[in-house]
Amino acid sequence: MQRRRVIMALGLTALGLAFRPFGAWAAPGPARLPGARDLVRTLRHRASAARVGAAYLAGHDGEQDVERLVAALNRGLDDRSPERRRLRAALDRRIRADFAESETVRVQGWVLSRTEARLCALAALESGVA
Repeated sequence: MQRRRVIMALGLTALGLAFRPFGAWAAPGPARLPGARDLVRTLRHRASAARVGAAYLAGHDGEQDVERLVAALNRGLDDRSPERRRLRAALDRRIRADFAESETVRVQGWVLSRTEARLCALAALESGVA
């Protein structure tokens, strides 16, 4: 009797797996959102960006938190791939959208998109400039 139950349980498990949708077999685990290092890595001139970011942080209280900046940058992206080129392209699209939506800030006479300013702020915090 015990052997029969084991065989039935194995058979039902195999049957359930056989009818599982194909996409479920290949479905990846939860995607990892880009972190601070991923985002800062997209900058070509990190030292310059960090100086701009320090100036932005000096005039914008409440933006000095790395986790908050990362969350804000991820929230505005249409592609959150941690792969550098794709992430840079997504940031560029978000920056253009910021300008189109008048989501800009002034930093030492320069007009920057909010995304751009936050990315520079993140570079400043990560490098210890701010």
